[in-house]
Amino acid sequence: MIELTALIPANPQAVFASFGLLRVLAEADIPAKLAWRDGVHAELHGVEFEMLCGVIKNRLDEKRPELNWADSVKKFTRYQELMADPNHHPWLQAFWLEAPDKVEETKLDMTAGGQKLFSVVRAIIKHVHSQPIEQALRRTLIEPWDYADRLSGLGFDPGAVRSGATITGGKSPSSAPHATMALANLFAFEAMPLFPARWLGGTSSELAWVLPHRPVGLGSLRQMLLAAPDMRDAELEMQGWSRWCCRVGRNASFGYLYPAARISSDGNYGVGSRSV
Repeated sequence: MIELTALIPANPQAVFASFGLLRVLAEADIPAKLAWRDGVHAELHGVEFEMLCGVIKNRLDEKRPELNWADSVKKFTRYQELMADPNHHPWLQAFWLEAPDKVEETKLDMTAGGQKLFSVVRAIIKHVHSQPIEQALRRTLIEPWDYADRLSGLGFDPGAVRSGATITGGKSPSSAPHATMALANLFAFEAMPLFPARWLGGTSSELAWVLPHRPVGLGSLRQMLLAAPDMRDAELEMQGWSRWCCRVGRNASFGYLYPAARISSDGNYGVGSRSV
């Protein structure tokens, strides 16, 4: 077991990073399992740190097809063409949904201006290549986050929101200094197929998910993300899950997530059925 002490439940990027990490391991045919100590941090079961380093090192490929369909989600025009290949479906459905007479984009693309989702992810991969993978993984998964990476993020981490995005009189988001955790951004990006664009329809200003407090594999996580909006608290707790939610903020076209909080099914869930 690896205790992912840097991944705390109040940080949406940390949560998505744990989900993305589990998905990457599953794609590498490693049957790892994820659990969250209630109110503390994540744990990864069924894989050792050395094996994890090898899997992630092999994943750092900026030439992957889904990173090169376009620079920007909004500029993508090949949806129908690429849907002919079922191997592309998980990533296509993560970013786009087919609506009447058009293809709409995921609400989780919070980049804008000169910062474009796919070009940002490719830049993140290049940056991670510049340091030993063991060091990058320890900084991301185990040690307190130092925010020492000076490059664009994806808007998932409340701790990386630049002051220009939230403080009157600050620099514009495109010119304020960057401070992020590069590999945590990449892992969060890897979780996007677990949040298909069709589940994020509407104009919701909130995002919700569930956390497992007993070790689960990717299949169970995927099923519960879909089923949880219709489940009562007692049923979730009996199965070892909790329900969480965060607000989605916007500054012009730039988006960012607020810290997450545990919620009940009777609270302001806000995202509607099938939204996670």
